[in-house]
Amino acid sequence: AMPTSGCDRSRRAAGATMMLCWVAAALGFAMAVEDLGGAMPSQDAIPDLAFGAHVVQLDEKNFEHLTQAATGATSGDWLVLFCKDSVPRCARVVATWEKMAVTLAASREARGLPRINVALVDTKDSPWLTKRFGITSVPLVLLFKGGIMYSFHGGGFSMEKLQQFAERDYERSSRMLVPPEPHVATPHDQTFLFTIGTVALGAGVLWVVDQALARYYGFQKRRAKRAAKAAAKAAAPAAVSSNH
Repeated sequence: AMPTSGCDRSRRAAGATMMLCWVAAALGFAMAVEDLGGAMPSQDAIPDLAFGAHVVQLDEKNFEHLTQAATGATSGDWLVLFCKDSVPRCARVVATWEKMAVTLAASREARGLPRINVALVDTKDSPWLTKRFGITSVPLVLLFKGGIMYSFHGGGFSMEKLQQFAERDYERSSRMLVPPEPHVATPHDQTFLFTIGTVALGAGVLWVVDQALARYYGFQKRRAKRAAKAAAKAAAPAAVSSNH
């Protein structure tokens, strides 16, 4: 066999080094894709993966019941858009929100992850929610996750940024515990309060009547007493005259 020259050994070493570099680059790329949430499914696969995905309409009557935001209990994570029809920028975001629900659902299903609920709140019809979450301007996107709400501050409302926020970037956003739900009187509560109010009003009226009658009877008693005294005083001189 021909002896191996130093030049050949150098070339083989360089080739092995290059191969290791390619393997490392491939692994790094795979890890980067995984960190970004995985590759997006193909357009043909999206309808099947996102079957049933839709935007949930929330208001102050069903918000806590459906989201369980304050307890972070069993209904999963919620990506909620707060908007108002009269705000032009809201109209542009709302127009893409249904697509956001489908795209996000397909992305999660493709990787075997739980879906994130996508919802919309019209702040004009839900002043209690606006007050509860301290909303001063719209559009506003909040992610409710495990009893904590995260605010989206990505600048533009592109689907890519919103999806990244919902799946990963929320960890770098401002957050706070979900404020407790303010008590809004239910029809049962309103009936109870009306009954209590009616009873209290009736009791007040009876007290006023009782006080008026007491004063009336007191006045009549004092009047009768004064009349009796006057009659006795008038009868005294007559009795003296008859004795003489």
